[in-house]
Amino acid sequence: MSTADASVRTDLGDVDGAPGGRPRPRGLGSAAVTTAPAAGPPWQLQFGLLSLIWGSSFLLIEYGLVVLAPLQVSGLRIVSGALVLLLLALLGRTRWPREPSTWLHLAVTGLFLCTIPYTLFALAEQRVTSALAGIGNASTPCSPWC
Repeated sequence: MSTADASVRTDLGDVDGAPGGRPRPRGLGSAAVTTAPAAGPPWQLQFGLLSLIWGSSFLLIEYGLVVLAPLQVSGLRIVSGALVLLLLALLGRTRWPREPSTWLHLAVTGLFLCTIPYTLFALAEQRVTSALAGIGNASTPCSPWC
C-alpha cells in the first residue's frame, strides 16, 4: 500500500484509528472489552430480600388500614419512598433535571405508576386479603390487556 493510500484510509477512520489519525476509543463493538462479574451478595440473597420487601408492603397496607384511611396509606407510601430516593440522590450527588418537560414526564409517570396503583391497592385491601392483593399484582404481566 502506498503512502497516499494509507493517509486516505486514516482520514476515513480505519480499524486502528479515527479520522485525523487519533486513536479510536474502544466501545461495545470491540472484542477487547471484557466485563468482570459484579461483586456483591449472591443473587439468591438479593432475590429473597427483594421478595421480602415487596411482599411485606401488602401486609403493611393491611395493617395500616386499621388506623388510616386508604388515601393516607397510599400517601404515606409515596412520601416515604420519595424521601428514600431523595436521600439516595443526595448521597450520590445526582444531577437534577433542568427542563420543565422532564419534570412533567416524571409527574405523569409517577401518577400512573405510583399514585393511582397505590391508592387502588389500599382501597382494594379493604375488601380482600393482602395475600390476594399481592397475587393480583404479581399476575399483572399475565393480563390480556397488557
